[in-house]
Amino acid sequence: MLVLFGKPDVEIGAILAHEMMHVSLLQRLKGCTAGLERSVEEGICEVMAYMWMEWYCFGGFDSSYKTSVQAQYTRALKDYMSKRMKRSKDEIYGQGFRDAMEAVSKFGLIITLDHIVKNRCLPPCAK
Repeated sequence: MLVLFGKPDVEIGAILAHEMMHVSLLQRLKGCTAGLERSVEEGICEVMAYMWMEWYCFGGFDSSYKTSVQAQYTRALKDYMSKRMKRSKDEIYGQGFRDAMEAVSKFGLIITLDHIVKNRCLPPCAK
């Protein structure tokens, strides 16, 4: 995995959260992602990145090392990245994120992850 040096901390953290979710899924699925739709995998990984950004920007980081301008910039970047995730037209990352976020909002993260592992799909959400 390549994470470019010099990216803002909130962006690097979101990338790492996304990629660590891939690792977690591989471990839970015992190394076999066969039968798991790419939009399900990428969608739940994007949800993890989103959740990490929310945590980081609202109490997860030690704000004593940041100036108020730096903290404002971090929150503005998080808002931009979150909106971009929510509005993405990409079928795998965008729609996958929206579908996974709907499941997590309805059932919670752990139940959603357990369902993905057992059934290789997101839990059904009534539209």
